[in-house]
Amino acid sequence: MGGKRNKNKKFLREKHKKHNANQNKKNKKEEVDHAMKPAPSKKDTQKMKKSKQLFNAGINALNEQPEIDVGLQFQKSDAVDPDLHHDADDDLYNDALHHNDHLDDGNLSDSADFAYGGGSEMDTSDVISLQSEVTIIDEEILNLSDKQHLIDNEIDDLLDDLTDKDSNVRIQSLLKLNNALRTRRTNECDFTEKNQRLSTLCKNLAGCIRKGSVNERLHALDTVGLMALCLNEGLDFFIKYFQSMMKTLIQKPKSAAVQTKAMNIWAIMVWSLGADGSGTKLNSLKMFEYFWNYNLRQHADEEDEDEEEYEEDDLSNYGESKEEKADEDDEEDGSHSNDEPKRASTEILCTALDAWLFLICSVGSASQIGLLLDEYCPSLLQLLRLESSTVLEKIHIGKALTVLIGNYHDALENDGDFEEQEVNLNAVMDEFNHLKANSKLHRKKEFLSQKAKFRDYLKTLEHKWTPLIVIKLHHKKFEISGWNDWVQYHGIKQILLNGLQAHLLQNEKIKSAFSIEVDAEFKMASKSEKKTKRQQNIEKDRNTKTTRSKRRDNKRGFMFDKTLIE
Repeated sequence: MGGKRNKNKKFLREKHKKHNANQNKKNKKEEVDHAMKPAPSKKDTQKMKKSKQLFNAGINALNEQPEIDVGLQFQKSDAVDPDLHHDADDDLYNDALHHNDHLDDGNLSDSADFAYGGGSEMDTSDVISLQSEVTIIDEEILNLSDKQHLIDNEIDDLLDDLTDKDSNVRIQSLLKLNNALRTRRTNECDFTEKNQRLSTLCKNLAGCIRKGSVNERLHALDTVGLMALCLNEGLDFFIKYFQSMMKTLIQKPKSAAVQTKAMNIWAIMVWSLGADGSGTKLNSLKMFEYFWNYNLRQHADEEDEDEEEYEEDDLSNYGESKEEKADEDDEEDGSHSNDEPKRASTEILCTALDAWLFLICSVGSASQIGLLLDEYCPSLLQLLRLESSTVLEKIHIGKALTVLIGNYHDALENDGDFEEQEVNLNAVMDEFNHLKANSKLHRKKEFLSQKAKFRDYLKTLEHKWTPLIVIKLHHKKFEISGWNDWVQYHGIKQILLNGLQAHLLQNEKIKSAFSIEVDAEFKMASKSEKKTKRQQNIEKDRNTKTTRSKRRDNKRGFMFDKTLIE
């Protein structure tokens, strides 16, 4: 028996040696082939990176991993089951939709009509690019704000650094202060009239805005907006202090970046006043309207000038010869060629329109906003039809029209006293359909976003979808529904960035705006609860270790059987 066992062991050893030798030969051949291949170019590496990112994004979407604030979720008003809505990635869906040329608009519209009648899965896929769900881990936020809260000496040091001669020191102190305000490590309690920090902060921020560089001004404006969101008692003093300065930055700018930032921050400041700032809100709406309506006024002025020049030419050139007229026309063409028509830049127009829409959505109820459709629909539609309007401008104009029309429909359905207005909504829908189809230019990259956005706008208006944001907070779900709250939510999110969750949990001003009723007090766990948590963690660790060991054993057994078969 002993001889047979030794023979079997020798046979297995020899077989294992042969297998290792063959594997080494294969590895050497692969190394030689790899060395002979040319190095990939930069374009190839970039393509590989993009393909890997898209592949990973697809796997994450298939596995339904939780995403933080991906976009927007739409909920149908006509008795749709909300459980059918699911999370998806905005960019992944748009890329997959636009790169598939065999999916044309006709097929999508037919399938959408069938889905709405039958209640199939297409209810969500038509607006899958606009979904959102926010999950808040409140214990971590409360621990961060309580344990790492800035003490008085640290706040005073940051305020003193704002007056330093070195601009880098001022910028670093602004960044620290902004981060503390976003994460609620410092709040309105630290800046009151009693400790006089608010007046010193206003003076120092004004100095940074007046004398600092562009980068320093942008950070200082962020601080102004964050303080406006946090303050309650000294908010009137704070806004009056910066009112004239903000208007000069917007109306008489020295930098386009500072001008756009000042527009966004001033909208946040006016929004933070609430119902008390109705007068300042109306003046701000007129100011923002001047900027987004600037191109339309310039277009009208150019048409009037052309008509006047045409009439003058007819009267003055009466009786002249054809050669004299041709010489005068050449001279006029040469003089006018240097004078290019003035128009507002795309960034300024889009920023002004977003700030205007942000304040419009905070005016009041849907009936009050719906009354504005008769006043603003003709100008917005005319601006949308301008040939000089860029793709980004058209997207922002379409969003403003969608919000106004959505409020108008809501007021007609829910408010019995609301009267129907004489508005040509068919012209708006026809223009939206034209921009969605765009058969001549839809294959260009710059028109892909236009096609997707106006498709979503049409779905909201034709089938009466409303945006919905679901927030999970303290094991409760809160819904932010409707276009008005959606626009305000994303406007505040733009300045709070990573501190949005903390403010939704602790900032009373933002909680009341979105009707979130949750106590943000941190409850300390008792000794028995801590023991049970420890035991649960120990059991979880044991279970994970046992499952991993079982998987390893199964893998090893499979590998051993494979070698024996070979």
